[in-house]
Amino acid sequence: MARDPTRDDGVVADLDRRSSAALAPAPASPSRPPARAWWRRFNLRVALVRVPVNGGAVALTAFLLDGIHVTTSRPVLGYLVIGAVFGLLNAFVKPGLQYVALPLLLESFGFVVVLVDILVFWLLDLLFPRVLQVDGLWWYIAGGALLGLFSFILDNLLGLTPPIVDDRPERHAGAAS
Repeated sequence: MARDPTRDDGVVADLDRRSSAALAPAPASPSRPPARAWWRRFNLRVALVRVPVNGGAVALTAFLLDGIHVTTSRPVLGYLVIGAVFGLLNAFVKPGLQYVALPLLLESFGFVVVLVDILVFWLLDLLFPRVLQVDGLWWYIAGGALLGLFSFILDNLLGLTPPIVDDRPERHAGAAS
């Protein structure tokens, strides 16, 4: 039904004005760039590189230490699965453990970081009891410390850790290029 432009209907005009204002996007603030959704911040390339890096760190640890054994019928696939789960533990469990141990971090001169790596390695062994076998407590300590060291070195060598200061120029909405 078409509206008669000659007829002044205040109610309909008011409703049209309100509905068009509600549908219009809010103007972007010039002081702050618009927030991005989490899936746009997620970098798939980093995640796909981090899985084999973590698997390689576990393989290197198992190769160097006699008390740590990885038994699987398909070694490459086994190390990739272990690397993926190790990456998930590092992403979700390790920050929580570090937060809980934060008061002891400065008092122990950073030894808590090694203890957290040992706990993450122990959790990895608990999740894969048939694939990953550790012979005793001292092998857990050596394996956790070595695995934390290897993953730290490989992540930094391959550029997988995010920068502390983002040096990219900020993009403002409406800025002329």
